[in-house]
Amino acid sequence: GKYSGNSEGECTDCRAGEYSYPAASSCISCNAGTFSGVGQSNCSICIGGKYSGNSQEECTACKAGEYSSNPGSTSCEICAIGTWSSVSSLACDVAALDYYLTSDGDKMSCPKYATCFGGELAPIPESGYWVDHRAHEFAGEVFKCARNTCKGGNRSSSCWIRKRFNTSTCTNAELQCTKGASGPICGSCSDGFTFQAATNSCESCEDTTNYAYIVIGVGVFGVMVYSVYSYLIKTNKIKELAMFQILSYLDSGCVKIVWVTYQIIVSSRFSIDITY
Repeated sequence: GKYSGNSEGECTDCRAGEYSYPAASSCISCNAGTFSGVGQSNCSICIGGKYSGNSQEECTACKAGEYSSNPGSTSCEICAIGTWSSVSSLACDVAALDYYLTSDGDKMSCPKYATCFGGELAPIPESGYWVDHRAHEFAGEVFKCARNTCKGGNRSSSCWIRKRFNTSTCTNAELQCTKGASGPICGSCSDGFTFQAATNSCESCEDTTNYAYIVIGVGVFGVMVYSVYSYLIKTNKIKELAMFQILSYLDSGCVKIVWVTYQIIVSSRFSIDITY
């Protein structure tokens, strides 16, 4: 790790990036892929994930998106399309942005209606869409929700990490469904909640009491109107009203049939449209 010339009283340390044997008259530069500090008798090999050029004091870490798998590397390799790496990586073993890794570790393009942040994260569905969390092999299948009960995924949740995807705490409805919704595609309402066609979502049974009061009020008003209508018919005064023809048409039952048919269609379409 030292050297000297002729007639010198002491030896001089070799500089960083150099080395020497005993009784050396000069120092030797370290080869690329190796390094040394001041006064070293040999050059050390760079470990995987790092590299060096000639005469280097230390090895340089490969940047994110690069790797070096072998010790003594003189440069870093760029990750293949769809893969990524962290700093000082031996391999590109995670997904790049807009890609995700399958359960077998293969890279795949992000499915439609989901966001892929790369790394170990599975595709995260957008609002209005749902992913089956029972197994990671289903991560690439994104389903459209028929109701307004799918809130989409949240990147901050660890449940979207590949190794935690199907853990028991990650299969709960709260991960993707709005409050009160549950089941596949968040298509069911939990206990204490009921489906409201007006909002196309699950609402607390306590909150729906207001609807009951409205229905009762409308019913009472209808009874009053019908009573007045019946009185006018009996007293033969109905023909004096301009609304006679309209009321007669309403009483014919045509509007009732149309209204009931509409309610059936609205209520059933949420089951008919589901593909799962």
